[in-house]
Amino acid sequence: MKKIATYLIIGLLSVLTSSFVNSDPKLIGKWKGADEKEKIGELVFEEGGYAYFILEGHKLGGKEFMMGDVNSFMIYETNTQKKPFEIDFIIKSHKTKEELKRLTGIYSFLDSEKMKIRLNFNDNKRPKNFEPKNHEDIIILTRVNK
Repeated sequence: MKKIATYLIIGLLSVLTSSFVNSDPKLIGKWKGADEKEKIGELVFEEGGYAYFILEGHKLGGKEFMMGDVNSFMIYETNTQKKPFEIDFIIKSHKTKEELKRLTGIYSFLDSEKMKIRLNFNDNKRPKNFEPKNHEDIIILTRVNK
């Protein structure tokens, strides 16, 4: 009976921990889009789970950058088991590996070269959908390269 309980616990833990994975391989590459104010930005997803934003010529994220006075890195995790797909951008300290900030969002592919993404910049509440369709935090991104 103990063996059965152990296998059930191990199985449950593997299901719970596997809902978020390092990356959705369809995301890898550079994506470009504009926000509601027509400010053009880029979002780059790298192999290994790193990501960074380029906004107005400034890079935020990647394998190494400064967040304030803390040497940091930014990774992303996705959950493609949910619809729309979920995405988290996580900034961590290089020194302590402590999570400093998390940006939650959702995304959906429009085709192989376009996707829409909605991020919540105000708090950690994940958007549930893309309504209303013209909401200011929904961005259409076009793949620039893989």
